[in-house]
Amino acid sequence: MLPVSPSASHAQASARPVLRRRLSALTATAVLVVSAVACSSGGTSEGAGASPTVDPYDVAASVRASDGATATSSVSLSPQDAAARATALAMEAPEKPARMSENSPEGAVAAAEYFISLYPYVYATGDLTEWDAMSEESCVFCSSVHDNVTELHDSGGWAEPGTADVNSATVEPPADGYEYSAVTLLTTTSPNQLHDMSTSSTSKSSAGATSAPTQSSITVAIRYSEQHWSIGGVQTK
Repeated sequence: MLPVSPSASHAQASARPVLRRRLSALTATAVLVVSAVACSSGGTSEGAGASPTVDPYDVAASVRASDGATATSSVSLSPQDAAARATALAMEAPEKPARMSENSPEGAVAAAEYFISLYPYVYATGDLTEWDAMSEESCVFCSSVHDNVTELHDSGGWAEPGTADVNSATVEPPADGYEYSAVTLLTTTSPNQLHDMSTSSTSKSSAGATSAPTQSSITVAIRYSEQHWSIGGVQTK
């Protein structure tokens, strides 16, 4: 986990050499491409916006809704695709950092990193247990991911995760009268491959576009309540 030390208005990662933490993540075209942090009004950190946010896979979801999803049991895969899907479904769940239980800047960073690491995991496996446990009702992005993951896996699809490095982290604590901290993670992400069975024939996987590794700034609106951290929204640049 990246060490953080809060200042009067902004907590930054330690000045010592940054620990580069390896995470699984999807490519820049699919990793948290959102326009603003989605939190309930009156509850966000002063530095976080409150505009609605959706998961980038909503575009694919719209196509699925118009074409009709193919039931998982009816999907026919080549041996190569079947093996790739089995590998994705067997992806190991991210490990929870010990400090994410702390009500501290370090705990906020640990929880935000863990939540972001769940993104490729839920798309690969369809397992939304931990994602849903951390997502607040007001988080449009969180619910959008839930819906898209469910549709993708109901159609027999899956995602093959790429990789990402977390290069640094900063924390902006809540302003007076507000509940949410803003944790910003600077990441470098590599490409992924998406297999969406509802937009192709049942015997062929539809691979997502790939691109060169890119750098992203991901901000997570997060608050500590009832002995755990929960997510109010996500923003990327």
